[in-house]
Amino acid sequence: MLNAALVYNSALGLRMDWKRKLQAVLCHNTDAWSIKSIQAIIDFQREHPKQLNANGLLCPKTRLLLEERFPVLAETLLGPNLSARVIAKLDSASLYNDARATILASSALFWDLPMQAQLLGIRGAKVQNGYIVQGQEALMAQRALDAGTASDYFSSYGKGFCDCVILCYLDKNSRPHAKAYNAALSPNIAWPQGTAHLRDGQYFYQLGLHRTREIRHMQAIIEYDALSSQAPLIFEQNAESVQYRALNAVSEIEVIRSEAGELALSLIDYERSRRAIAERDPRYTSARAIGINIHSCPESHASSQGCQNIPVPQYGDFIAELDRILKAHPLKSQALIPYTLIEASKINAVPSSPFV
Repeated sequence: MLNAALVYNSALGLRMDWKRKLQAVLCHNTDAWSIKSIQAIIDFQREHPKQLNANGLLCPKTRLLLEERFPVLAETLLGPNLSARVIAKLDSASLYNDARATILASSALFWDLPMQAQLLGIRGAKVQNGYIVQGQEALMAQRALDAGTASDYFSSYGKGFCDCVILCYLDKNSRPHAKAYNAALSPNIAWPQGTAHLRDGQYFYQLGLHRTREIRHMQAIIEYDALSSQAPLIFEQNAESVQYRALNAVSEIEVIRSEAGELALSLIDYERSRRAIAERDPRYTSARAIGINIHSCPESHASSQGCQNIPVPQYGDFIAELDRILKAHPLKSQALIPYTLIEASKINAVPSSPFV
């Protein structure tokens, strides 16, 4: 039974950081899942004999009860640090250390390996005057949520680029490097069936392709390639669309869905989505069905129904940096690229930040 449960749970496609948090609260470590992990789940299930079968399987009821017992597993839309502040300085070495500390503090994996690209997306903090800066918007969003209303803080419509993505790696001599890019990590285009918002957590990506049919997005990519000295981004183009180089999720994902046709999120949306994720509803967990890519957008606005956007021409530099790093990786373009997304208000003070 223990081995069968281990196989079953491993096949669920759960977020890496969620699994490590579960290990921490049940087994007091973040080691890989093992028979000991399954036994700890069984022990928890035995504490709830009227609700759960003690079989070690992470069924929806078990996950929801675990999240009720251990709030760190359930998470929140926003964190406790809601005031405006500086999060990090754009010095390469210190930014690497800050990104690493933030990723590890979220219980995600961080691979201390030469030429291993790793990404950190920070929603609600942007690149500004040599720093990564969090604004006051999270505080206003929390007030809206507390009042029982939806908040458009979780939309990038009409806002420009209020988020950032940090690319970090160790070079061949194990020296740290990091670079931050402006980004839009929330959707700006509503989806009739419920707009997808990528949930905070760690996911795994690889180099792949993204197709756009949005006119200004197409123009931005075409114009960039015409002027750039970097390797072309465009893979294929015609009068109706452009397909170009991007990052595609290769692990399952988790999304929070707003009401049909809406961009704003409410606590009702979050709770409904949390339960759907526990049930492994593919509308909320399937990377293939949902398609949350990391791709470009025009310089003027996002182009996303849930994807993670970096504006041209910063995006061209981003892909060129990845190419250079992956060229020296043993797996080349097939290497996994961990992407950890976190809300800025969930980040605690990190050692090299100037306000500490």
